[in-house]
Amino acid sequence: MDDVIENLSVQNADFVADFYHLSRNEFGFQHSRVSRFLVSHVLARKRRFKDLRLVLDQMLQEEGDFLTYRN
Repeated sequence: MDDVIENLSVQNADFVADFYHLSRNEFGFQHSRVSRFLVSHVLARKRRFKDLRLVLDQMLQEEGDFLTYRN
């Protein structure tokens, strides 16, 4: 999935967020951290901050914040 999102971001950046949300919400796909960061980068570049916030909030909800991993 990471390769698909990376290729989409090069070919059609507007489609990346839609594909990400569709695969997650409609098909229950669990994205990797890499695919989330790729989508986040595309959204930030396109200045789609509301969508970016949604992706980052979902990531924090599912993975926790960085303090969770601190020793």
